[in-house]
Amino acid sequence: MYHSKLLELVRKLDGYQLNRLEDFLQSPYFNKNETIQQLFQLVRAGMEAEASEALDKEQIFGLLFPGKKFQPARLNYLANQLFQLTEQFLKTEGISLSEEFRLLQFFTKHGLEKHYQQKDKQISQSIEAINYQDEHYFYLKFEQAKIEDQHFLSQGQRKYDPHIQTASQQLDRFYLIQKLKFYAEMLDREKKLPPSYAFTDLKLLDQLIEATQAETEDYIQLHRKLIQMLLDENHTPHYDAYLQQLEESKAVIEPTDLKRLYFYAINYCVRKIASGQNFQQNLLELYMTGLEEGFLFQNNGQLSPWTYKNIVQLALAQQQQEWAEAFIHGYAPKLPGNYQKDAFHYNLAVLYYMQKSYDEAMYYLNQVNYTNLSFKLWSREMLLKIYFEEGEEEALFSLIISFETLIRRNKTLSRKQKSSYSNFLKLTSKLLKRRVPIEKIQQEIQETAALRERKWLLEQCQKKIA
Repeated sequence: MYHSKLLELVRKLDGYQLNRLEDFLQSPYFNKNETIQQLFQLVRAGMEAEASEALDKEQIFGLLFPGKKFQPARLNYLANQLFQLTEQFLKTEGISLSEEFRLLQFFTKHGLEKHYQQKDKQISQSIEAINYQDEHYFYLKFEQAKIEDQHFLSQGQRKYDPHIQTASQQLDRFYLIQKLKFYAEMLDREKKLPPSYAFTDLKLLDQLIEATQAETEDYIQLHRKLIQMLLDENHTPHYDAYLQQLEESKAVIEPTDLKRLYFYAINYCVRKIASGQNFQQNLLELYMTGLEEGFLFQNNGQLSPWTYKNIVQLALAQQQQEWAEAFIHGYAPKLPGNYQKDAFHYNLAVLYYMQKSYDEAMYYLNQVNYTNLSFKLWSREMLLKIYFEEGEEEALFSLIISFETLIRRNKTLSRKQKSSYSNFLKLTSKLLKRRVPIEKIQQEIQETAALRERKWLLEQCQKKIA
């Protein structure tokens, strides 16, 4: 039961939705089986008490049917019925204005004027209550204006009516926002993949924006600046302009969309850093905003261990050690359970390594259980650097040999990843043995394409030269 589709679905509902689902199940119009209501209560109680592991099938059956012999098929049937009712509840809760528009059309078709006027007013109030003026908002306004024009035509009046003009304007805004969103997404994807998309002439979109006076709409301004930033990434004022517009427009952006828009800026900073530009502080500030606004968290409220690691490394690179330590401790409970201990211990080791507290760093490295290959590789990499910096040559040579074996035998690493680690181990060995001039090793480090810890290796070269 714990791993069933039913529990996975119910766990996605918030407290308000769970209460609404309970009311739904108690309505005889939808459900007359009281046992299904009891099953829902058991599932909810176990879930809220975080005792889901105890919700095994036999226990649930015993609570539903005291004194009866366990019948798996009977319980599975009830669970399936509850699952289907939960889906039906979500469909009912999710009825959109499209259903209201159908009613409006029905009233128009059958000449029910009072019904039409009342429903049209209700729809207007519902649309204006929407806080997020995105493409969905303008599409709803278009649909309403279109039906209002049909209603006007049904009256047979010979006078000017603005509804067709309104419908056209709202459709333009819907089209422009959706088109600009697609344009920006294709540009962003082409930063990671070979060029493969056919783009609409941007001048045509700009002409439509100007012709429809849509440049005053926040969403359109924002996406136009986003596109400019992505088209000309060498001109950093475009980044500043986009971020400023994003900050000013937050109130009218739906949270999921806000996350998407911030990640364009995050990806931009990552590319800048990868090209050797100093954008670490910009990226760290975006991550800090993401923690405050909540868009860095996954749907289940958890923080990715990789994001957690990136934030720690950025903070340490910016000499914000106190903040990094507070972050490591404060956000560890937000990590997924299966990664929590390893991510916490590994990042504490990183903190102490940066402080040159090698004993503490090695202590926390020893606490890492390697639930994931990445933690195993990163931990060995850090241990290797500690041995090198401490002059532990015997331990270092032994670690290099075992590290090389791990890289060679692992079948999940890509060819590029293997090359990056292998080149790191090879160049570390050369630095240790010193059989060739340090200047030649330094040149090889700079010219090697796939290489882990290039900056650290160059720092060790400088220390040898000094």
